[in-house]
Amino acid sequence: MENTNEWLNQMHLLSRGLMRPRSFLRVAGIVFVIEIIALAFGIAFFIITSSLWLGLRWFSLYWQPAYFLLFIKLADIRDIPPELSKPDLPWYRIIILLIKAAIVLGIFYLGVNILIKQGFCGQSLICLTIQNQQ
Repeated sequence: MENTNEWLNQMHLLSRGLMRPRSFLRVAGIVFVIEIIALAFGIAFFIITSSLWLGLRWFSLYWQPAYFLLFIKLADIRDIPPELSKPDLPWYRIIILLIKAAIVLGIFYLGVNILIKQGFCGQSLICLTIQNQQ
């Protein structure tokens, strides 16, 4: 029971650091620009980047490279210790992580599958607009 409380305290510290107004606006702005650019390239790219962002958010608390990218690089939060990214997980959290990984991989596969079947010009807003003008 103490292990679960320690894990919840660590997650509270991380979420409190990420939800600072400056950090939140910085991350939201970066994600917004990336998603708009991906949507301009097509729905498949939008789905792929959305799945990567979802995976980054979900796994940043458990995987050191994702933690470094999200909290240190994008959110510019330097006062959260890196050892918080590897908490001692209860067994049911591992099952939840596996389900989340399956969801992220499924969404990523959907985007790649659309890109393979439709091709770039079959799903790209830029390409469809140029073809309609000719």
